[in-house]
Amino acid sequence: MKKSIFLSALFFFTIQFGYSQIESVDYSLRYNEKTCLFDCYLIVNQGKTKSTVSRAQFNSQVTIIVPVTSNVFIEESYMPLKDNQTFRSSEPVSWEISNELEQPQDLQNSRLVSVSPVLAPTAFYNELEEGDEVKLFSLKVNPIENCAEGVRLFDNNTDPSSIGKGMMGADFSNGFTIGGVEQKYHGNSLSELPSPPTFKNLPTPNKYGIDFEVNMLDEAKCQSAMSYTFFGPKGKIGDHNAFYSFATSQQARGEYKVIATDELGCSSEHKFYPFGKEESLETQKRDVDVEFESSIFPNPAQDIINLTVFGKKGSVVQADIFNLEGKKVRSSVAKIQLNSGEETVKIPTGLAPGVYNLSLTIDNTDVVNHKVIIIK
Repeated sequence: MKKSIFLSALFFFTIQFGYSQIESVDYSLRYNEKTCLFDCYLIVNQGKTKSTVSRAQFNSQVTIIVPVTSNVFIEESYMPLKDNQTFRSSEPVSWEISNELEQPQDLQNSRLVSVSPVLAPTAFYNELEEGDEVKLFSLKVNPIENCAEGVRLFDNNTDPSSIGKGMMGADFSNGFTIGGVEQKYHGNSLSELPSPPTFKNLPTPNKYGIDFEVNMLDEAKCQSAMSYTFFGPKGKIGDHNAFYSFATSQQARGEYKVIATDELGCSSEHKFYPFGKEESLETQKRDVDVEFESSIFPNPAQDIINLTVFGKKGSVVQADIFNLEGKKVRSSVAKIQLNSGEETVKIPTGLAPGVYNLSLTIDNTDVVNHKVIIIK
């Protein structure tokens, strides 16, 4: 009889305290662009909770690696909740820094920071199942440089163990236990670092020069201060604010580039060709053969383009305008039959500011293209 009672008690203890329905979890570190903090998430890969005990948090550890020039501060805790056996608690346990190490030999220029939950009183999650993502805590990394390069979760497979060089015998490996002492931690999901700036208002030419106006799309308050570096066909133009203009006499064909960099060191670049890919703005003149020449002026133009053609008497020249994607935007803007060898016509543009191709077709056979810049 005593043996039967003992076996029943052992079975009860095993079910209640030694068995968890959660089988596998990952950690994920995600930068929150609204709060300027990194949020640490628990991701349930396999299993679900079926009892009160299976929701109980046992000792766990999350290790964050940052550059040695940065510090880590726990700003807020979310899960698990204190005394949450009956799902009535809203008070989270506190996740706190439990260990810290600077620049071990196997991780030079890095700082390791371990975070663990304070489990007095007991702490419980709400119901969990496969696919759930639970925010555990938020931490602040200060300062953030080079777009948070070097900020990541510890990797149990590749980062040094407690016997690694300079580790001082400390175990920084990640772990997670729930419903018992069996290890449920599997690995790390992809981290999300700060996003680079997004260009909203792209540089465009006007009658005075080029105006640059570049902003972040959906600016985050922690990344709103921007700096800009501009480059032209001859190299760097300079570092400026969000608006920059230079005189028409300085305009040149070729590649322009602006690099926008936010407070966290995240940057994006945009390349553009406001005056075409040629290297000068001289009036264009091209030969189809020895019997035909053409030129346009002014360029850039506003409302009128003057087209001059010279060729064999009787030749027919038709002009069409295309955008840079090759779509015809104006058809037969001029149709000239050469009577005296040379003809000049005025072509009203009626176009929005931008870069276009004025395409000339000679006797339905040969084609000459002139790059045209329209300004207002």
